[in-house]
Amino acid sequence: MFVNALIMFLKILGLIVAAAVAAELLFIIFFMLASICFSKKKDYYKPNPLAKFLLYSMTRQVLFVAGVKTHVTGLELLPENKRFVLICNHRSNFDPITTWDALRKYDLAFITKKENFNIPWFGHLIKACCYMDINRENPRLAIPTIEKSICLLKDDKVSVAVYPEGTRSTDMNLHEFHGAVLKIPQRAEVPLVVMTCRGTEEIHKNFPFKKSHVYLDILKVYDVEEIKKLKTFEISEKATEDMLKVLGH
Repeated sequence: MFVNALIMFLKILGLIVAAAVAAELLFIIFFMLASICFSKKKDYYKPNPLAKFLLYSMTRQVLFVAGVKTHVTGLELLPENKRFVLICNHRSNFDPITTWDALRKYDLAFITKKENFNIPWFGHLIKACCYMDINRENPRLAIPTIEKSICLLKDDKVSVAVYPEGTRSTDMNLHEFHGAVLKIPQRAEVPLVVMTCRGTEEIHKNFPFKKSHVYLDILKVYDVEEIKKLKTFEISEKATEDMLKVLGH
């Protein structure tokens, strides 16, 4: 009697596992086919709902498989029903992934390097979600991206996230900010959110045997009036000081 029950249980379990695997394979196929329908050459001025669903769904699965547990503090500080610019330190390629997953309700569009748009499938999706590439070497060539960011914020389409260091910090120290991107909240007249990210640099080391804990700490929100009174180098100094209190260096 017990043996028969065990055999039945194993059969049912096998069917459930097989169904789950089949469903995942179908989703991956749908993800790949649907993503390439979005053009990387088109300028999107509002996020596509299907692209958002695909991006967030696959991101959640990637973080689950990678064993990432994200801890967020300071969510209560974020503006409600209002767009904002978010700045953060940059340590890993997982920084934007963990951030857009944790703050998905805020429709973040990242300003990022051009190479990220060449990532298979994901490059199409982030473009359709209003992510923008920026020229990090020539400030003049970065102007169109800054102008588009301002337009998206003023039109209430997305909030904008950017790493003002311009590139990842390989030594985990906080490096000098690029002032041009700090003009965005001033000209768009939106709050500036200062956040730190810790732990993403350990994900590739820990995978696949160890869980990774990522800490996103929202430290301060500078309102529009305060931002408008400051020069970009003053905003940079204040935000750097805020981050260093958590990062320690």
